[in-house]
Amino acid sequence: MKPNLFLGRRTSDTVVTPLIVGVVAACAQADAQMLAQRDYMGACGQSLFDHDGFFGDGFGGSLDSDGKWLIIGSWGDDTACPFDWLCDSGSAYFFKRMPDGRYVQWQKVVPDDIARRDTMGLDVEIQGETALVYRGGLRLGPSASIGELLVYKLVGDQWMPEGAVVSEAAPQTSGFGSEFELSGDLLASRVTYLDHDGRPAGLVIELFRNIDGVWTYLDTVKDPLGRSRAQWVDDLALLPDGTLAVTDWQDSTAFAQAGIVRIFEPVGDGWELTQELLPPDGEPYYGFSLDADAGRIAVGHLSGVSGEGTSGVLGGRVDIYERGADAWERTHAIAMDDALHGDGFGDRIQLDGDRLLALAPWHDGIPPMYEGVWTVFDFDGSSWQPMLEEFGVPMTLRDDRIHLELDGDTVFFGHETWAPRGDLVGVGSVFAYDIPCKACTPDLDGDGALTVFDALAYLNLFETQDPRADLDGDGAFTVLDFLAFQDAFDAGCG
Repeated sequence: MKPNLFLGRRTSDTVVTPLIVGVVAACAQADAQMLAQRDYMGACGQSLFDHDGFFGDGFGGSLDSDGKWLIIGSWGDDTACPFDWLCDSGSAYFFKRMPDGRYVQWQKVVPDDIARRDTMGLDVEIQGETALVYRGGLRLGPSASIGELLVYKLVGDQWMPEGAVVSEAAPQTSGFGSEFELSGDLLASRVTYLDHDGRPAGLVIELFRNIDGVWTYLDTVKDPLGRSRAQWVDDLALLPDGTLAVTDWQDSTAFAQAGIVRIFEPVGDGWELTQELLPPDGEPYYGFSLDADAGRIAVGHLSGVSGEGTSGVLGGRVDIYERGADAWERTHAIAMDDALHGDGFGDRIQLDGDRLLALAPWHDGIPPMYEGVWTVFDFDGSSWQPMLEEFGVPMTLRDDRIHLELDGDTVFFGHETWAPRGDLVGVGSVFAYDIPCKACTPDLDGDGALTVFDALAYLNLFETQDPRADLDGDGAFTVLDFLAFQDAFDAGCG
């Protein structure tokens, strides 16, 4: 196994490709956002941020990747009213993956008619040559906007605007696109219906299909219990076959605040409720997080029982569901090997093929810098095995302003209030970690074996103060880095 050490020193060469999209010039930067002393990234990571950012930009407030491109939402950007940190007009950034694995800032997109409090980029999705970006659009009052999804298409090596998707019932709706899922040619978005006084009257999910390049409305999924003003959608996940999973982690169908995941599937011309997933262990808040991919549904249960039976600790769990003969069946229950009561494992999850990323924000870390851990599991054909357990991104995982994305061998964390430099306080950053590198840090020569040559390579890196030698990620080169290397070397590489 050869680690993809896609970091190194800053390079001085820059490739610039001007393009005007709306009112913003875009450029490709070959020296973009590499390691700096404040990044605390260690040897296997990259810090991405806007060099021209301003306090409260919310950079990293949403993110999505398809392997070649990474899109990052910056919902608090002040594009429409520069240097006004309350502007919140927003924007979106495209980063391109280079052959050596680095991501470089490629293009920033903002429509010509961007306005104050549009919060563009509050949610983003990318798939192939299509990207969708939320924008608030027409305001309905001090706290409500109709909402729309701006469509961008890849033309050559640039992302160009191509219309927008709007709610079927606009303008009698609010918040369309502020939470949505894109899967294949299907799109599902949460939206709030309004009464004649402009007050929230009910939460629904609208579904669309891309037919010959046109996003066409299909159906509206409503609260199956028919409740007025019910807030029954906390998270949603969508599979290419149309299976829609919707979680309400405070639902009391089974018992008080038990939580529930409802499965809706296409039947005829619409979607119908076909199954309800309830907590199998009698603990509350089932479905606190949710994701779906490759024919599986992953359900996070941050207060779930870890271990066999009911005698395990309440450290949290992730349940994997797969389609059986007649219904979705729970096939695997994933927990941390060193689970402790109150870890909150499953607080946030991402599923990508045979790989799962899960956060345990309350698991013991290294205070005050790293609180909480993130764990990567791989499916080996019969069970989900832990591949990597790491302390959290800079500062702490105990923050709702941290967002995550899993794409193949790369884990992304968006930290929308991080200060990437002393002059960029509160701008936000995205941290990208290379999983194979993290899983085998000491194999510096990449030959798949740990030998004296790896130790000699580390000595050379340390002497030249190469960022790859800063194994504890504190921005300094000390004996603690040597101890970290020794521990990793002794542990070996699986």
